[in-house]
Amino acid sequence: MARRMRRAADLLSDVEGHWFPRLHSVRLHRLGTAEQLLTSSRFIVPTVESICIIAWEPENAYGDPTWSSAIAALERRITTTPRKIRAFSLTRITQHNPLLERILLEVTRKFSLRSLHTAPPLFTELVATQVSQASKLQQLSVEEANNDDSTMSSTFFATPNSILFSSLRDLKITGRPIVLLNALSSLDATLLKLTLTSMGPSDVNSAGITRSYCRKLACCISHRYPGLHELHLCDAAVGNDHDVLWMRDLEPLSKCTSLQKFSIKRFWAVIRNEDLGTLTRKWLLLRTLVLLHLVHAPPEVPDNFVSWEGLIALRRHCPELTEVSINRFNPAPPIPRPPEPSPQLSTMLLAFEDPRSNMFPRQTAQFLSLLWPSIRLSVQYDDNPTDEWKEVVSLLAFRC
Repeated sequence: MARRMRRAADLLSDVEGHWFPRLHSVRLHRLGTAEQLLTSSRFIVPTVESICIIAWEPENAYGDPTWSSAIAALERRITTTPRKIRAFSLTRITQHNPLLERILLEVTRKFSLRSLHTAPPLFTELVATQVSQASKLQQLSVEEANNDDSTMSSTFFATPNSILFSSLRDLKITGRPIVLLNALSSLDATLLKLTLTSMGPSDVNSAGITRSYCRKLACCISHRYPGLHELHLCDAAVGNDHDVLWMRDLEPLSKCTSLQKFSIKRFWAVIRNEDLGTLTRKWLLLRTLVLLHLVHAPPEVPDNFVSWEGLIALRRHCPELTEVSINRFNPAPPIPRPPEPSPQLSTMLLAFEDPRSNMFPRQTAQFLSLLWPSIRLSVQYDDNPTDEWKEVVSLLAFRC
């Protein structure tokens, strides 16, 4: 018992007064006073390699000498105590603060970061230039705060720039449409993974995601990052009717012939069978496709659902496909004849969320098993699955 107590004490503090001296990761969240900030900074110990600081600006922070002194003390703690920092995050900042910018500059100057997560108001041209010179930085995430309606006058993304980030491979941008497009126009890198999350316009007078915007975005992605392995598009404001994706406008993305994973989530979207076939016709290496979008049915496209022809297009164009998730699949007859299966086809995991039920279970199971002989089907409903889809799942499980 005594040995256990001594070990517990060693974990809590050491002779130098560090709290939890063996910590590797620290997350500081919602620190509203200088005292809280200074106290929490005690957790930044020599062994820490990952620091995450979230939303710690009190309303009266700016111009408060006590708060400024606390930030300066935090900077000293971060830059002098840890032996090495591999991941650093400073987010939820809604306006530029030179003291916080200085922390970013000092951290990126002193440590060989692998990952950096920050907010647009702090990602100034000075910070961007220094970060681009970090030889080991592989992951960069820039996330706008939900209530950030600033003009971005001081941010690097205010206007399109062009800086080479030679080691960057994974980029994640969250923000308004203009932020997404300017970011892609600004960051020159050999990306393998790109995640774009739209927050929608900040007010009714701001431009949302129009069809022309989608075409411009797709052209920019395919031109600057043709070697992408993963591309993920998401809408943070679920149900935001300002943002409607038409898959036909994403056709330039077909030039990203190395793509292995592609997803669209939570956007209102128009995704037709022919558009799906056009987009994927050169994606020979695609392994995962996720279309968990909100189905948007404008008057000119009353039946906007992926159906049998869409699955056939995927089988024809994407021989490496192993995982597909589709929202609101339409199994309405007639069921076409699938192409002959290839003996090299891998096991397919097919997931439907809230599919329609106007179908014939036995014919549906036969079609799917001919399309992908080694198939596993998953069906999810907001309520209970229908008897028809339960039967299809049972028939396919029996065949396996």
